Amino acid sequence: MNWKFGSLMLVVAVMLVFTAAGTSAAASGFKDVKSDHWAKGAIDFAAKRDYVGGYPDGSFRPNGTITRAEFVVVLARIAELPAAKSGLFTDIAGHWAEGAIKSAVAAGFVTKADFGTRFKPSQAVTRLEMARMIARALAEGEDYQAYLKAFSGLYNGDLPFVDYRDIMKADLPLIALSYGASIMNGYPDASFGLEKTATRAEAVVMLKSFHDKREKAPEDFQYLRELKEVAETGMNAQAVSNLEPQVNLKTDDITLETRNYTVTLKRLYVLPFEGDTVSMYERKYFWDRNLIAPRLLANKQGYLIGVVNMTAKVTAGRDEITRTFHLNPSAALFYEEPTEKFGLIHHDMKGQYFSEKGRTDEITIYGYYNLDYFYTMFQADSNLDSHILLFNPDKPRVEYNVQ
Repeated sequence: MNWKFGSLMLVVAVMLVFTAAGTSAAASGFKDVKSDHWAKGAIDFAAKRDYVGGYPDGSFRPNGTITRAEFVVVLARIAELPAAKSGLFTDIAGHWAEGAIKSAVAAGFVTKADFGTRFKPSQAVTRLEMARMIARALAEGEDYQAYLKAFSGLYNGDLPFVDYRDIMKADLPLIALSYGASIMNGYPDASFGLEKTATRAEAVVMLKSFHDKREKAPEDFQYLRELKEVAETGMNAQAVSNLEPQVNLKTDDITLETRNYTVTLKRLYVLPFEGDTVSMYERKYFWDRNLIAPRLLANKQGYLIGVVNMTAKVTAGRDEITRTFHLNPSAALFYEEPTEKFGLIHHDMKGQYFSEKGRTDEITIYGYYNLDYFYTMFQADSNLDSHILLFNPDKPRVEYNVQ
């Protein structure tokens, strides 16, 4: 890039941060980034383009923590932000990254709502802060902007992280965009780690991914398609299967009313088990498909996960309440990982569950689809009320020869 940030080159020698000064070391490889280092490709890519640099001793220090200022500088370089003026922050005057921070503020990547009036540029950047900035930068493109706006229709349970309850409503669309585009992923324990920091290597991998993804269409990413369909219809059916929705859970009232409860279906996730497509929700609702007994997978194209809001009219145990409404055809889940990891309440959980009159609980119900059924339904045992949810066009049609 042709533009520079303030006194950047002067402070490089003192601060030893992400600067172009280290690119000469990158030409022959950083001495602490071996050929088999997991992030070597991304580090070499970023260094050759002067997005990042190393230290005067020829090291990159991939395990070092990245600061807010360092992250913003690299993001601004990749996005090719022009120089700009901003008086938002009171603590960046004379800082080596002042120019980049002002440019990021002017572009809307960095906001007062995130940091107040003090940016604290030397503070380690958190994963939540990175997700916010990456998503806003990605949404500079009109197509990604449309997805970001659509994601206002999500609720935090639509993200498959064990810490989803900690995600604030305002951050949900931003995290969804960063995650859906596979720029940021969760940890092996299925957490997002909102307040965790990142190493220099981790940050460069994310920023390299941002560089690549901004050149692609959002439709290229299955998770983005799933999230957008869920945000607009309450289902992910068309993003991962041939199933045809018969209702829109965001606009149609899919409610069952009995003397014991009022229950409203708010989400229906499709988890295909045939073919190569793996839904982003499989981890949340099954944790590991290898835990499922083969007999439970027999004669199934996939599973269906219903999420309902149930308001109890009586105080009662599980058998009187959660076992009396279901998907048809229905399925069971006999292991505890989804309950233990995500706190799900479902029919077959081992722990006790009691409803409380007037309280609304989120309940998970399991069903399936296969070639024996044209339709999936939502119904209660105690009355004839039911709702047709999905049509399976793959089911063979029987033709009768009438003579």
